[in-house]
Amino acid sequence: INELLRFMIAYSDNKATLFLEDHMDTTVFKNEFSDMGMTPPRFSDPNYRLNAKEYSMLFKALFNAGYLRKRASETALSLLSESVFKEGLLKGLPQNLTVAHKFGEFGNGNMSELHECGIIYLGNTPYLLNVMTRGNDWNQLSDFIGHISKTVYDFNSSAQVN
Repeated sequence: INELLRFMIAYSDNKATLFLEDHMDTTVFKNEFSDMGMTPPRFSDPNYRLNAKEYSMLFKALFNAGYLRKRASETALSLLSESVFKEGLLKGLPQNLTVAHKFGEFGNGNMSELHECGIIYLGNTPYLLNVMTRGNDWNQLSDFIGHISKTVYDFNSSAQVN
């Protein structure tokens, strides 16, 4: 299960996700979303989406160990920090920076969506950044997320110095 979770989170492996989904009690999983005041997932609905507030709530709950036990939250954040996706929030950031992040993408040929949410561990002042984009050029969306991330990082870095 741990390896499947790693592949699902770090590599965005949809086969691992589907396997876990097929072998878990989805009722419990859906109740966890409801417990946090979020719309429960509809696994067979291709139009189901989390909004920026909901993604942020998930990351805040992990960071503060507000829903899971502390060890489980730390494990989840550790897996999120192993993500191999480098085309969004991590663009332009120092390579040695720890970032627990997850991206999502969707496209139908005419329109693309690229979203990424993460906790950037900047010294003693980690911060949460969530950027959701939509457009017809995936590379522009990726560059935009990277630009926003770098701008926020530069601002927070200079605030730490002052």
